[in-house]
Amino acid sequence: MSDNDTASGGLIDDLSIGEIDKELAAIDEKLDTLPSDDFVDRVDLHQRHLALKARAAQLNTDADEQRTTADLQTEVTSLKQRIAAIQGDMVDTAEQDSEGNIPGPRPGESDPAVMNQEIADGHGAPALVSRLNKLEGILASRGVDTD
Repeated sequence: MSDNDTASGGLIDDLSIGEIDKELAAIDEKLDTLPSDDFVDRVDLHQRHLALKARAAQLNTDADEQRTTADLQTEVTSLKQRIAAIQGDMVDTAEQDSEGNIPGPRPGESDPAVMNQEIADGHGAPALVSRLNKLEGILASRGVDTD
């Protein structure tokens, strides 16, 4: 069976997102029960998993491209607000540097840059920024300025 074939013999391209989700769950279950030394089946399942994930990503992109410009702009605005709120929670590194005139953290304190990265990661900022970039790209291709 090739990466594009489904277990039922059809093509991955013919699957809905729901069918892909079900098959991904089945693959995860098979991987959990498969003996650790069954390398051939593990590789086949991992390749299938990757092909399904790629198709799901394509379906997601296609769905976004079908949305109205106004709907995309609303989500972009919301994402920008969420990212700004996360940035508001971050440590002001300029303020930290001016307080002690000593570069880097003081004894017993964390590095502000590390703290900011932890804050961003904890709030899911990388995924939000990625989503924002994707939607802004779609809007840019339609000639819409998002600034």
